Amino acid sequence: MDVTPLSLGIKNVHGLMDVFIPTNTTIPAKKEIIYTTCHNGQTYLRISVYEGERTMAKENRLLGTFNLSGIRPAARRVPDINICFEIDSIGILVVAAEEKQTGNKSKMIITNNNKDRLSKEEIEKMIKEAEYYKLEGEEFKKNAEAKIALEYDMRHAISNHSKINAEDKKKIADAVGKVIHWLEYENQLTRREEVENKMKKARKPLQYYICQDVTRC
Repeated sequence: MDVTPLSLGIKNVHGLMDVFIPTNTTIPAKKEIIYTTCHNGQTYLRISVYEGERTMAKENRLLGTFNLSGIRPAARRVPDINICFEIDSIGILVVAAEEKQTGNKSKMIITNNNKDRLSKEEIEKMIKEAEYYKLEGEEFKKNAEAKIALEYDMRHAISNHSKINAEDKKKIADAVGKVIHWLEYENQLTRREEVENKMKKARKPLQYYICQDVTRC
């Protein structure tokens, strides 16, 4: 019975690999996940397909890239975009994207020819490297999750409270922006405690508005 030698997935907006079909999955196999846009008025989405076991997508093997264009302009997170991975019994992979609201579709077909296929030794090397860099991958994922949480708190505080004046909005955006920049560009495997301290400082100007929501519930 044939199985997938490596995990298959896409790069998400934070640089992590979202796994659709894990390693050693019996084929044929199929998996669908709903995604959305991250910018207001976004009209296209780039889908980069990878295979490998590393947390960071760029450390895995890129199989190909395609675009879903013609997305109906809307506020961020409004469009529903279904991404589907389907691999048949002979190893042909079809990755398709469809915007639910308009029916717009795009897809990429990755054939299982011998020229592009990894050797057993290359696969084993990728698996060993993933194990060796596991800690680094976990730290990268934690920092990405911290960034997501911080961005959410900032947008929630600003958009849900009409009483915030322009000066306070700028203070909040500046404080959060500095930490997000640090998480993305300056933080290289920093101890978790330092990340948490940075997060606490950035959240200080948000607490009053976040607590207001809790009180009203």
